[in-house]
Amino acid sequence: HYEGRFNQGRREGWGFQRWLDGRYYHGEWKNDNREGKGEMKYTDSSTYRGDWRENKREGKGVGEYWDGVYEGDWRNDYQQGIGTYYINGGGELTGLWIENRLMEEDR
Repeated sequence: HYEGRFNQGRREGWGFQRWLDGRYYHGEWKNDNREGKGEMKYTDSSTYRGDWRENKREGKGVGEYWDGVYEGDWRNDYQQGIGTYYINGGGELTGLWIENRLMEEDR
């Protein structure tokens, strides 16, 4: 179910999409793709708030998970680039991330 703007039959501008499995996205759309700023809630209750490009997390963003929060760079739908993972209950991991894995920790 989609509520929002359309342009020539495609989602465009600000809108809200809810899928049958419970996921939802609210934010910017361009040419029927999540593009720009937006927030996505996933079926596992994790969320992502930040930049999107062609339906993928791309740019700066925050991912919230059951065990903590990642804040930093995203590329091609992965935590990739410089970022920090704040672990619930204390502690953090900061450094270079590649495909959701901390590769080089800042000390």
